[in-house]
Amino acid sequence: MSDEKVKMEAPLKGRLLLVGEGDFSLTVALVSKCDFRGDQVLATSLETEESIEKHHLAARNIQILRDKGVRVCFNVDATELQTCSALQGMDDARFSRIIFNFPHAGGKSNHKKNRTLLNNFFSSAVKVLSPDGQIMVTLCKGQGGTPADRPMRAWHDSWQVVSMAANASLILAQVVPFSTEEFQEYNSVGFRSLDKGFHTEGALTHVFEVAESVTVPESLQGGGQLIWGDKTYTCLRYLEHKLNRKLLYSLHHPLHQLRSVLEELISAELGGQAHHLDTPSLVKEGSGPRLASHTDTQTHMAMHDLFPKQYYLKIFKYPGDSVKEDGIVEEKEQDESEKCMNDLASSDNFSGQIHLRSSVIEELPSVSSLMASSGVACHMVSCDVYGQRLIGQETSSVGHQMMVVVQSGNPHEQVWSVCRVVQKATGLYFDITSVDEVNVALSTDFGELGVSHEIQMVLDEKTKGDVCGCVMNWTCPDNTLKLVLLVFDLNKIVMKIHDIPALPLLWSTDPRFKNQFADNTGTIVKYKPFSLYSMKFFHDISFWEGPGQFEEQTLHDVVQDVAGDVVTDVKMIDNYYDVETERRSRCYRMTFQSHDQALSYITSWKLQSMLRLEVASKMGIILR
Repeated sequence: MSDEKVKMEAPLKGRLLLVGEGDFSLTVALVSKCDFRGDQVLATSLETEESIEKHHLAARNIQILRDKGVRVCFNVDATELQTCSALQGMDDARFSRIIFNFPHAGGKSNHKKNRTLLNNFFSSAVKVLSPDGQIMVTLCKGQGGTPADRPMRAWHDSWQVVSMAANASLILAQVVPFSTEEFQEYNSVGFRSLDKGFHTEGALTHVFEVAESVTVPESLQGGGQLIWGDKTYTCLRYLEHKLNRKLLYSLHHPLHQLRSVLEELISAELGGQAHHLDTPSLVKEGSGPRLASHTDTQTHMAMHDLFPKQYYLKIFKYPGDSVKEDGIVEEKEQDESEKCMNDLASSDNFSGQIHLRSSVIEELPSVSSLMASSGVACHMVSCDVYGQRLIGQETSSVGHQMMVVVQSGNPHEQVWSVCRVVQKATGLYFDITSVDEVNVALSTDFGELGVSHEIQMVLDEKTKGDVCGCVMNWTCPDNTLKLVLLVFDLNKIVMKIHDIPALPLLWSTDPRFKNQFADNTGTIVKYKPFSLYSMKFFHDISFWEGPGQFEEQTLHDVVQDVAGDVVTDVKMIDNYYDVETERRSRCYRMTFQSHDQALSYITSWKLQSMLRLEVASKMGIILR
């Protein structure tokens, strides 16, 4: 993505449409300044050819344009472009650039009328815009209501241009200052629909592009599914959407590039061998890794990010199965082992459970077997991992980790050797901090692993950084191997490298995200937002707890299942116990925002309405 600002006079690849022209002086200025061909440009006005003569320069400008081969049309409503006869008669009625300079509803109108004008214009313009086209709207200082305005007006005192555009599946790509000095022939007219000028100092041109819109699920029936071997399991829809993305192996994705560079450098400098995991290894038997208790809260949170609680799976209903009241499948015909596993999936007994891989550590037994047989002293494994996390944290329910395993020799030197390679690959500085005094340990089905150090990304040696990994020690059950393990959170590292501001962007399907990282020169690319000042909406949900134990994690899981990554934060803002009814009430505030898709208020409201019903259905709460 280029740093260069796209202005209305930028080179034109297709056709240009100008709407709402006053005396057509902007069209004259653009055609005179740029190398636009006359047949590329269509200039329109809502006025009639007779009424526009109130602008004393209009007749002259119209003649200049016609002499240059520019088509000039009248009685064109910018909010009804798709029905405009002038456009319907064209061979190609799609435009790569549409310009609406200083729109105004006319007369002494209020903000509401002008918002409606913008909303209807955007909805109409996208219907005649080419897929990769841009819509440019220039507004006077403060009217847009974005942080680009100096000073920025209160939201209610603006035209809310980004919100109006989002209703038409548009995102704000750029904001460019508009200066009349750059257009010698331009003459601002139309103040209160008269042949009078208006102040244009501080005006801004808002450049919009088409993007996918946040969608509302048509149905919440059925849930997500994961097929593994000859079994089908139920899982959250949110996880199902991510299970097959394989970002670590998606060409040009920053996670793919980070994994590839790390594997290449560690192999070259430490003689390491990389292993790529297939999708079936997602499903694991047993309880999965569990953090042992300790007292240091900050260390606990950092370790919980690396080793979260597991998502357990249930066998999907087959034809002929019946469903209990609680929604758990009860199969009519199962062998004893399958029946046992299905029953345990909903119990508190960890033995025999099936879960999604929650940490790369779960691949350690197979890696240790390879080390014993291959004679290679350094191995690497990278994979996607799935764990229960609350919305709003710096981590996600879906992560990506790398584990570097070396045979224990000189642990201190081995750890720093790996970290030096990671520093070289990422351009970041890493610090290794001992946590021996808090006795952090990880309990697994193949033994206990002691956590000896945290790995932090820091700006300098004096600053405490973000924990992005840890160092662990493990001895094989038969005592044949003593290993040192380094586990890295690749999501955190890649976001730090490229200055990616939000985790959901890693899952963006918009090519404007991944194309930024297609540079093969080895240069570290800093992420450039392609959706500026994305809308943020807040909705509250209040309810009485049901008769059972209230689990906040379940609330967050339901929210993610309905809204995906669009809900970026869930916070409890009220909580009280009613002595008379012996019930507890809770109120949560949810933040809706998308950094790569167009999110309208009505879509956020529909999602919120669906969330309320789904939370009530799944958790047995009573809505207020």
